Amino acid sequence: MEYDPPKVYAFSWHDSVLRFELTPDGDGCLLVFTYTMSDEGTWDDRPAVARTAPGWDACLDTLATHLDGAPAPRVDRAWILDRAERYVEAFGLGEGTTHPTPGGHLVRFERDLTQSPHEVWATLTEDTDPTIGQAPPLRATHGYLTPGPVTEANPGAALEYTWLDGDAPAGRVRFELRHQDPLGTRLVVTRTFPAHLADRRATALAAWQTHLELFFAALHGDVRCPWPTERTDHLERVYRARLATS
Repeated sequence: MEYDPPKVYAFSWHDSVLRFELTPDGDGCLLVFTYTMSDEGTWDDRPAVARTAPGWDACLDTLATHLDGAPAPRVDRAWILDRAERYVEAFGLGEGTTHPTPGGHLVRFERDLTQSPHEVWATLTEDTDPTIGQAPPLRATHGYLTPGPVTEANPGAALEYTWLDGDAPAGRVRFELRHQDPLGTRLVVTRTFPAHLADRRATALAAWQTHLELFFAALHGDVRCPWPTERTDHLERVYRARLATS
């Protein structure tokens, strides 16, 4: 798309544009790399930043060490997790949304994961076999709701269960897993609320964001205990303020 050596090199990749620009800087130069994402599909949409940006960090770090004649940087699961979590926080990729429904509200989270649906399912269920009518796996729940029985268990694709208000069913929690292009899993977690329990949405948003942060780390081999209550409390205040102005 652009080729002006030794200043600019730009080309299309899938539906996106990659641009490398060099400008003099003292005895060296400054490289400005721009990746304009198309926001199409799971290859280049917003959630994919958590996967794509750390990959380019690794590429550019490797380029810098190669030019310096130094060993290539070590890129392991801990490095990838650290970089991905930084981007998730910076771009709000871990945040949930709330939507009106005919009977109340729906809370929704969408996360980009590099592991396969099989790996994500195994981690979510801790290699158990969820059964309709039985309690859901512990890793699919948290202490801010009372889970009811499983209503759907489709290995590698979907897990759904009811949640209770007192002893009565109040709504449903659903995990949907689908293969994403070019790799990994797109995870969507939803929870429904009846209209009379709408005031619980801020707590639910905070708890599920915390839950998915812990789950994301666990997928990279970092199992974190105990539950970070201060993080959830902070997020609840943020969501409550946001809902008050929406």
